[in-house]
Amino acid sequence: LTRNGVYALVFNMEWLLGMGPLRQQCLDYLKFWMSSIVVHTFDPETGRTAPLVLVGTRKDIVRSPSDHEKISILLFDTFSRNKAWPSVLDNPKGEGVNGTCTLWFYPVDNTLGRGDDSMSQMTVAAEKAMDEGSFTHKKVPLTWLRLLDELQAKKESWFSLRDVATVAATCGIDPSEELKYVLHFLHEMGILLWIDEPGLGEVVIMDAVSYLVEPATVIICKHVPVAGDATHHIQDVHKECNRKHYTEWLLLTERGILSEVLLSVLWSKYADRREVLITLMVKFGLLVPL
Repeated sequence: LTRNGVYALVFNMEWLLGMGPLRQQCLDYLKFWMSSIVVHTFDPETGRTAPLVLVGTRKDIVRSPSDHEKISILLFDTFSRNKAWPSVLDNPKGEGVNGTCTLWFYPVDNTLGRGDDSMSQMTVAAEKAMDEGSFTHKKVPLTWLRLLDELQAKKESWFSLRDVATVAATCGIDPSEELKYVLHFLHEMGILLWIDEPGLGEVVIMDAVSYLVEPATVIICKHVPVAGDATHHIQDVHKECNRKHYTEWLLLTERGILSEVLLSVLWSKYADRREVLITLMVKFGLLVPL
């Protein structure tokens, strides 16, 4: 999370319209991520966070403008006192019971993809917010952009800091003096992920989804179905854990406790980056050392 960019918080409109545990789960989810945006992007000088947009899915099912208004009011009543709320991009072309009205979220129909009008309007609003950001028009040396082009051309999800320094030197950047400023800038722009802290600073991540999110979701996912939502995500490594380490598997699926023996199975594909992944997940509050 950085100040430079627009963040989308996505939720299921069906869940928010219900009155059961899924509704509260959805509100808790939004509260967690909205608060995370405050923690990581709040600027005390402006009193604002990074811009964010609320997106409601299942518009193909939740079509009623009346329901959209109910959800918008619920979002306002629940989150309007959150420090991130002034940075929420509203939807001035929403549909209400009396025609066009301003909503606090964008209801989208994922089945239409880019053909959904609300999705297009949300994209325009996000691009406008980014264009108004001072970071968008900041001038930097061409050597910095040359380094970025070289790294992106390699199509790797991550590099060691040593490898990046080698490429930087060929682009006319002093690895010992200038490189950290380049990486900090690109990190703040949301182009790559580089955290200059012990255990993390030696890795430059170009694709956070491939590097971090994919292994994280092997652990944090719906291992078993729950009442009201029968979907769950089961992979071969999950089946192996269930067969070979049943007691530890129950601790993870029932109590959220992850053991070392399970981690060696779940992350067998990611053994080369295990310690960095653990450090990142702890930093972002996805794991807590026990």
